[in-house]
Amino acid sequence: MPSPTGSLGAPVRVFDARAGRRRALTWLALLVLAAAVLVPASAAYLAQGRPALGVPAALLALGYLAAAGWIVRRGGLRGRARVVRLHTGGVEIEGEAAYAWADLVSVTMSGVQRARRGVVRWRFDVVAADGRTLRLDDALPDVRALGEAITAGLNEHLAPRVRDHLDAGGSVAFGPFTATPDGITKDGLGITWPAIGTVDIDNGLVSVRSRDGLRTLTATAGATPNALLLAGLAAYRTPARPGRHGAPGRGGA
Repeated sequence: MPSPTGSLGAPVRVFDARAGRRRALTWLALLVLAAAVLVPASAAYLAQGRPALGVPAALLALGYLAAAGWIVRRGGLRGRARVVRLHTGGVEIEGEAAYAWADLVSVTMSGVQRARRGVVRWRFDVVAADGRTLRLDDALPDVRALGEAITAGLNEHLAPRVRDHLDAGGSVAFGPFTATPDGITKDGLGITWPAIGTVDIDNGLVSVRSRDGLRTLTATAGATPNALLLAGLAAYRTPARPGRHGAPGRGGA
């Protein structure tokens, strides 16, 4: 069940999508208005036999309309503009629900970079114990910081329980991966804890690599809930070694 707001601890930061939506709507209105002025002007110039003015006006109008279409597709205009409040002990979505870390089950993160040097578009799917999935994306400002804070809070709550469960002989599923007392498995293949070299999250993939470099278990980050917790388990249960564990790369997760 969602937690009362008062049980979430001290407020940390507010992530408000309403300001971004207002900016998007303002730009959309200006672009459409400019195109509405340029289209008849272009038609008039062309009718007067003045293509030197008519053609540029038509091209400019098309450019404005294309920009308006991009805003409609990417400007976060669909659905409700959310306000998310991060607390030390949980997260609150204004007008919807509030969850303590203990009320959450998993966080699945994905980052898509459509161009080599383009902006990474982040998305975090947060699953609560009541079965609800909260999808947080770039409609929220600085959503990566929000998603990583939620992930850190949940992992702090889950990590001791997962470790105890493994120590007691149990196993824990992380999407296509399974952590067992012996190591990490996927599709019938496995790497024991001492043999694990790195668990990397980069370029949209989660990769578990053996120390000898001969075996790699790979799945998409978007299909691997609690991927950072899995990486943390590997760091906890394997001997110290060079290499990185779990930090999402600059190219997206």
